[in-house]
Amino acid sequence: MLFAVGGWDNSKHFSAIAADETKRRRFIESCAEFLKNTGVDGVDVDWEYPVTGGAHEGVPADKENYVRLLRKLRERLDRLQQETGRTHRYAISLASAAGEWSIRPGYDLKGILEHIDFINLMTYDYYGAW
Repeated sequence: MLFAVGGWDNSKHFSAIAADETKRRRFIESCAEFLKNTGVDGVDVDWEYPVTGGAHEGVPADKENYVRLLRKLRERLDRLQQETGRTHRYAISLASAAGEWSIRPGYDLKGILEHIDFINLMTYDYYGAW
């Protein structure tokens, strides 16, 4: 079981968190504490969307900063696994746009995939009244 953080409206915080070492560390520590205290198996990062934005605009640096955030999160959760004696690695996933118009400018997939376990593609925006 994973817990999700972010989403359409709460993604407005990710650019600042990913860009700032102190905020990034605080975010990661809060995730680690939650996992430790609840026994949940991992975290799903739902940033809608790096660089291109969703409800809130992103910035070009989001693409690189997202990889940094996920790398630091992986490092911390691997340490937490050692600290707690957990036999299975904590999972990290992310919810991602499925459209090339969001993926290409906003995601360094090669960099991201080094640090996460899987991606949940949000495909519900392909068809609609528009």
